[in-house]
Amino acid sequence: MNKSEGYSGEILTWKIHISPEIQWIDSHINQCLNDSSGIQIITSHNLTESSDLDFIFTLNVDALSDHHLYILGTDRLVPVINPQNSTTNLSTDDLMKIYTGEITNWSTIEPKNNLTDDNIKVLTYSEGSYEIQLINDYFDISDFSRTSMNNYVTVPTLNDMKVTISNTENSIGFISKHELDETVKTIEIDNGDGSKQDYPLIVAVKEEPEGKELEFINCLQEMIND
Repeated sequence: MNKSEGYSGEILTWKIHISPEIQWIDSHINQCLNDSSGIQIITSHNLTESSDLDFIFTLNVDALSDHHLYILGTDRLVPVINPQNSTTNLSTDDLMKIYTGEITNWSTIEPKNNLTDDNIKVLTYSEGSYEIQLINDYFDISDFSRTSMNNYVTVPTLNDMKVTISNTENSIGFISKHELDETVKTIEIDNGDGSKQDYPLIVAVKEEPEGKELEFINCLQEMIND
C-alpha cells in the first residue's frame, strides 16, 4: 500500500500483478509511487482474472493481446556462480556442457579452484516455466527442460536462484541482470553474443493510460533504462 500522509482527496486503488520472473521490479514500483498522493496498491504475484487488474507486469504477453502493451525496458538472463568460486570465464561450449552434464567438475574448467566440493551443482527452473524458455533461447535449443542431468537442483523463482547460489559455493545458474549484486559472481562468456538474449519487460493495461497511470509508466521506463 502506498499513500501520502495527510492526503485528504480521493484515494485511487490500483490492482497490480507482477510475474514471478520479474519480482525485482517491486522496488521500482514503490519508488515511482513514493511521491504520488492518493494512490494505494494491491500487489499479487499470482495471476487472477486479468480484467480485474489495472497493471500486469510480465515477460510473456501471449494471453494479453486485448491489452495496451508498453515496453519498460529490457532484461537478460546472466550466468552466475558463488563468489567463492575462482572461475572467471567460460566458453559458450563449456557452459553448454555444464548444463548438459558433460562437464561435472569445476576443476575441469579451473584446475586451481579450491572449492570444498568440486562437483558442479547446476541450478535450474521448473519444467514448462518461462525461465526455462529463456534458457532454451540462451542456448538456442528447444528442449533444455528435458535434458538429463545428474547433479542439478530446481528452484522456483529468479530470487530463489540468487539466494541459493549465494549460499552454495559449487553452484551455477541464471538470474536477471537486474538482480546482480555482490552476493553472486558474474561469469564472463567467451565467444558469446549476449544481445540476442535480451527480452522486453512489458506492462499491460486494459484501458489506454492517462494522467497518473501514464506518469507511473513513464517513471518506470526512466528508472529501468537509467
